[in-house]
Amino acid sequence: CGTKNIMSTAAPIDKIDLVRSEAARRLQELEEQVKALASPPPSWLETNSAETSEDSAHQNENPHDRHDNFAFAHLNHAGFVKLSQFASLDECEAMKAEMVRLVKEEWNEHEVEDFGTNAVQNEARGDYFLASADRIHYFCEPAALQDSTTTNKDESSIARTKTLKPEYQSPDAKVQALNKAGHALHCVKYFDDPSDGGHRRRPNPFYDYCTSDKIRRLVHQELQWRDPVVPQSMYIFKAPRVGGAVSSHQDSTFLWTEPRQSCLGLWLALDDATLNNGCLWVRPQSHTEPVHRQYKRNPQHFGDDVIEQRHNVPKGNVETESKFVMENCPTKTDHENGNTTASQPQETPPPLDLDTLSAHELWSQTNHDYVPVECRAGDLLVFVGTLDHLSLPNVSAEQRHTFQLHLVEGPRANVTWSPYNWLQYPPGKPFLRLVVKDDDDVNSGE
Repeated sequence: CGTKNIMSTAAPIDKIDLVRSEAARRLQELEEQVKALASPPPSWLETNSAETSEDSAHQNENPHDRHDNFAFAHLNHAGFVKLSQFASLDECEAMKAEMVRLVKEEWNEHEVEDFGTNAVQNEARGDYFLASADRIHYFCEPAALQDSTTTNKDESSIARTKTLKPEYQSPDAKVQALNKAGHALHCVKYFDDPSDGGHRRRPNPFYDYCTSDKIRRLVHQELQWRDPVVPQSMYIFKAPRVGGAVSSHQDSTFLWTEPRQSCLGLWLALDDATLNNGCLWVRPQSHTEPVHRQYKRNPQHFGDDVIEQRHNVPKGNVETESKFVMENCPTKTDHENGNTTASQPQETPPPLDLDTLSAHELWSQTNHDYVPVECRAGDLLVFVGTLDHLSLPNVSAEQRHTFQLHLVEGPRANVTWSPYNWLQYPPGKPFLRLVVKDDDDVNSGE
C-alpha cells in the first residue's frame, strides 16, 4: 500500500493491550501445537511443490536430526519461527552505526527515488531499482518527499522531480527520510573508509552477520536448506511517523525459484519492533498455500532473449511498456486443465487500506487471521517464502530498523533462480554461498 494518511492516530492504549494479549495467546497456541506433534512435520521444502521422491530423499541427507528441533518444527508447522536474542545488542548497534555512516558518506540525497509497495508502485520501478541488485542503493519514503520543478536556462522546458522535504535535508536528518537500503549489503567484506582518504577499510557488519557460524548452523543444520545462497539483503528503516505500510505479500512472489519455491526470510530486529512502531504481522499457516502472484521482468519491455540471458539492457518496447509486471499464478484447476497461465486470480485475502488502519482495526477486520509478532532488538523472525505477511505504518516517535536476508536453494539442491526475477547479478557473478566445500569459493552459487 502507499503512504497516504500516514499521520493517523495510533489505537488507544487499551486496544493496543487487547491486541497484544490476544496475539500472545494465539502465538502460545501455535507453540503448544508444535510441542504436541507426535513427529516432526515435513519440510516445507519437500511439500511446497510436486518434486520427485529422489529430490525429497536428498533433502533428508542433512545429518541434523529433526527430532527435538523446535525451530524446524515451528517453521514447518506455522510457516515462521521467532528466535529470541539471536543477535547480540552489540551486533545490532554495529549494523545501525554502519548504516548511518553509509547514508552520510554514500547517499546523494539530490537523486531520490521513493519506494512503496502497492501494485502501481511495484510495476513503476525504474533503472535505479534494477541496478541495485548487486549494489547498495537508497530508497525514500514517499511521505518524506515533495514535488519540485526546475526550468532550463532559456525557460523552454520544465522538469518535475522529487526532493526531500526541508525537515529531512540536513546530514543528520536525511536518514529519517529513507524507506530502505538494498540489495547487496551482504556482498562485500569491507567498506572503504573515506576518513583516511579511502586508504583504510573497515569491516562490514552485514557481511559478518550473514556469513556467521550461527546463520549457517540455523539455515543448513537446523532448517535443512541444502545449498543456501543469498540473492539479496535489505536494511529497512521504518522511520518515525513516515515509515510506510507494507502490503500483505509472499516473498516468493519476488524471489522465484524453480522447480520449487525455496525462499527463506531472516528478519532481524535491530530496534524493538512493537505494535506502535510497525512490527511484522503474519498469517499463520498460510505457507501451505501456493504462490498467488509472480513479480516478473516484462518480456514486452526487455525481450525474451534478454531475460533468458539475464541482462539488463532492454530490446523490447521501452517507450510504452513498464519494466516489471505482476502476474497471477495459475490455479490448481488451471494446471489440471493444462493451462500454463492464470485463467483467474487465486483466492487471496481481500486488499486492505493499511495506511488508515490501527492495529486493533486490522486485528478485528481480518478476523484475527493476521497476528502481530512483537520483537526485542536482536530477535530473529524466520519465515518461508509462501507465508503471507505485512506491516502497518510507523505512527510513533520511535524508529524500527531491521536487517533482512533472503536466501534460496542453490544449484546443488537442483534449484534454479528464475531469469524472470527482477534481481539479476551481472553474468558470471554468483550469489554468496553459505555452505562452502573445500573446493569452493564463498561467492560460488547461481
